[in-house]
Amino acid sequence: ENGGAVYVGEGGFFNSVDTEWSSNSAIRGGVIYNNNGTVFFKGGYIYENQATNGGVIYNNGEDAVAILNVGFDGLRGEVLLHALETKGIYVSTGS
Repeated sequence: ENGGAVYVGEGGFFNSVDTEWSSNSAIRGGVIYNNNGTVFFKGGYIYENQATNGGVIYNNGEDAVAILNVGFDGLRGEVLLHALETKGIYVSTGS
């Protein structure tokens, strides 16, 4: 139901470096459900994950999720940038 691959509980910590995440599914958080924990992504490849809410990450709470250098195959950076802005999430496609 929550977190197709990873569930991060309150006060928990999860760090993903250069990891491939594919074919995961859940109701909330196709890859990760973050319940007031801390999540870091650096590098990696994310594809074919599904969720009713939060296809990749569902962030429940105030703690931060940091994503550095992740690619989405077949998705232009500007499209992702604008979709995230509509949810109040601001990112950069450059360095």
